[in-house]
Amino acid sequence: MMAHAPLLQSAMFYSQGDISFEPHETVVSMEYLLGLVLALLGGSVKMQDYSDERKSQILNVVKSLAGGFDMDVIFTRTDGFTMTPEWLLLDCLDLNLRHGWIAARDLLTGPEVSFESLTLASNEPGFPHAEEIKNFLRGPQLTPIGLVSLQEDFVENVPCILFWNKHYHTIVMINGVLNSLVTDSNYLETRVVWQTLDGVNGDGVYLDSNFTPIYMGLDAAASIYLMWPKIN
Repeated sequence: MMAHAPLLQSAMFYSQGDISFEPHETVVSMEYLLGLVLALLGGSVKMQDYSDERKSQILNVVKSLAGGFDMDVIFTRTDGFTMTPEWLLLDCLDLNLRHGWIAARDLLTGPEVSFESLTLASNEPGFPHAEEIKNFLRGPQLTPIGLVSLQEDFVENVPCILFWNKHYHTIVMINGVLNSLVTDSNYLETRVVWQTLDGVNGDGVYLDSNFTPIYMGLDAAASIYLMWPKIN
């Protein structure tokens, strides 16, 4: 499962440091963003506590941020991810990473079932619910159970990162409603800033920077709907 460069935007969104750009700057380079990530790591207490070997593993992950990296989801809880160097990087950046890919209990083999372990188990001859599990693994990475769990686990006005369909999305809950930051460059010149996360298919209302609904024509709404990640 791959994750791509929008994570860098999320890291900057979270940053508590001073990040500024010159008024004439209209493009931010990948090198500049990676430099900011390294600066954040330099001030991370968690990073400083790791061994030299672990630090090296985390820094190697930073080099891959422009292209993407693997994450292994645990299907029992919204903050469930296996502790890989990739996850440790996000933890050092104090990114509150979540997912909504929660499985029904009868599909799971234990309390901490990951994507990798469930994939291997479902390929074993005679494994219970094998076909149903394979359909789940190929299906949407946001389930009805997962959406409800996210709504229960999120805290008002505290931004989180949602890992969904191989992408990262900046999410914040306002007045009990989950909202996803719109990052598609096609809408840079519009008032659209947020989209409510109302369903597992990415349905929602489009909002401005003050979280006020924007009522748009059908063509525009359909175009923005295409921004949501689809199943590969």
